[in-house]
Amino acid sequence: MSSLNDYLKSVSQSTGQELTQQLVNAETLETHLIRLFNFYNKDMNSRYNWPWLAKETVIQTIANYTTGTVSVTNGGNVVTGSDDVTWIAGMVGRFLKLDRDNEIYEILTISGNTITLKEKYIGADGSGLNYLIWNKYYNLSPDVSFPRGMNLSKWPYNTNKIAGNTIRQLFANPWLVGYPNFWTWEKINRTVTTYRTGTVSITKDTKTLTGSSTVWLDNVFPGTKITIGSNV
Repeated sequence: MSSLNDYLKSVSQSTGQELTQQLVNAETLETHLIRLFNFYNKDMNSRYNWPWLAKETVIQTIANYTTGTVSVTNGGNVVTGSDDVTWIAGMVGRFLKLDRDNEIYEILTISGNTITLKEKYIGADGSGLNYLIWNKYYNLSPDVSFPRGMNLSKWPYNTNKIAGNTIRQLFANPWLVGYPNFWTWEKINRTVTTYRTGTVSITKDTKTLTGSSTVWLDNVFPGTKITIGSNV
C-alpha cells in the first residue's frame, strides 16, 4: 500500500516541481497537496457511513444522587445539605439542579455537607429543598468521529438512533423534554488532556515514532494528534 509520502513524491516527479517550491501565498507544493488530500478524504468519508467509521463502545453512566435536602440563598454560591447527605469529591464537576428550578449549576468544590457552585444561585432563598446531582459529561475516545449519527442503547432492549446535529437539542433539558428517558446527560465531552511525558525519535519520511520514558498505552489513542515542534 502506498503512503502519502509516495503520492507526494509521485506528483512532484510527474510535474517536475520540487515539493519545497512555493505556490500562491507562499504555500509550498507539499503543503498544498497535503491540504487537498485532507479535504478530499474528509469529503469522501462524509458521503457514506463507511464500515470503518463505525465504533462500538460502552459508556458507564452514573446514577443521579438525590439523598437528603438542601438550603440555598439568592445571590450566594454555597449550598448546604441536610445531615443525611453523603457528597464525595468525585461529584466536583457534576451539576446540581433543584426540583423547583429549571436552572442548573456546576459544582466547583465540596467540603462535607457544603457545595460551592461555580455560578451564583439566582433563585429565591429556600431550605429543605429536593434536588438532584447528575453527571453531565461523558468522554468518548479521541478516534470517535463527532458529530455523527449515534445509536444509543440501554441494555438489554432500548435502542434510539440520534443524528449528530440533534444531540444538543434533545439532551439540553432532559427532565423537561422527557427524551430519552433513560439517559441523564447532556452532551459528550471531547476534551482530552495533553500528554507530554518523555521524548520521541523519528526518521524523515517514515511514520513510526519511538518513545523514550513514555506511557502511551494509557494516554494516547488512535486519532490522537501528536505535535513535534511546529508540525502536527
